Amino acid sequence: MIENRDSLQDLLSSEEIDALLSPKEPSPPTIDTLVKSKEVFKEKSFPSFERHLDVFTRSLTTTLRHLTEGQDISVTLKNFITGQLGSYLKTIQSPALLGFFTDKNKNIQGLISIDPTLSYTLIDMALGGRRGTAAMQIGDRRYTQIEKTILEKFIKALLQNLQKAFQTSFIYEGIDTNPQTALIEATSTEMLISRLDSRIDRRNGLFDIVFPRPAIDQLEQETEKLDNTDVLRQTWNQKLELSVSEVSLEIDAVLDQKIVPFKSILNWKTGETLPFSIFEGKPIQLMCKNVPLFQGRVDPHQKNIQIILDKSSGKEPSWK
Repeated sequence: MIENRDSLQDLLSSEEIDALLSPKEPSPPTIDTLVKSKEVFKEKSFPSFERHLDVFTRSLTTTLRHLTEGQDISVTLKNFITGQLGSYLKTIQSPALLGFFTDKNKNIQGLISIDPTLSYTLIDMALGGRRGTAAMQIGDRRYTQIEKTILEKFIKALLQNLQKAFQTSFIYEGIDTNPQTALIEATSTEMLISRLDSRIDRRNGLFDIVFPRPAIDQLEQETEKLDNTDVLRQTWNQKLELSVSEVSLEIDAVLDQKIVPFKSILNWKTGETLPFSIFEGKPIQLMCKNVPLFQGRVDPHQKNIQIILDKSSGKEPSWK
């Protein structure tokens, strides 16, 4: 009899017995379970698609700055997620807000899913609410008509930037709050979810752009054709010039230099005077991080002095 009891213990462990006696209710699926599920396959890279998506995030950042009047605003691509549409729709949090769009000429459909945190941030700012703090959330209740109108405006602005980046003609189809009826393809269709992180005045929120796999392949082909032209290059250069022009630089004006023996420096005490020669017309070097930028000359201006730039410089000035 003892041998039979040992054989039963080999069949069921204590954890398995506890699980049978106290079964747990299944938890709702999350985006992590979608990523770890067998439905997710290793995604090949889409270099052209990613480059145009980068252009989209930069242009959307500028749009959000005007739309929300926020100061600290950024939109970045967080990651790509692949899986079946039905599994993805089960991961969407409540209250859900889904926007639909299509390009009828290219037979491309897609949807946008806005995270509740981002939704309430946009609503707070549009209604003049709190800034720089966590957005107020109101449980699982549905969005009011006013809130839908505010979020619908954001989705339309998002689509305008998306179609400019991809050189397409996306048409806004409408919004839905029920993920179960939000179907752009069959639930078993393979999808590519582009998850983007938006930061608006220290508030973070997420939104997803979802395309069926065939649409991604078609967009990749279209963007590869665009990459062979100067359209993307010109747009990229314009964004780069705009970003560089807004960078703050610290400029140093070297008024004079003096060589003194090290021995005399050791004898310096509080109150010692080190004379410099600054006179009208003296050549001055303007530098940034020890890199010479311009040459100028001293010019008196009321009780102060000003420097009049003569030319750009790539070498050290000759001090007199």
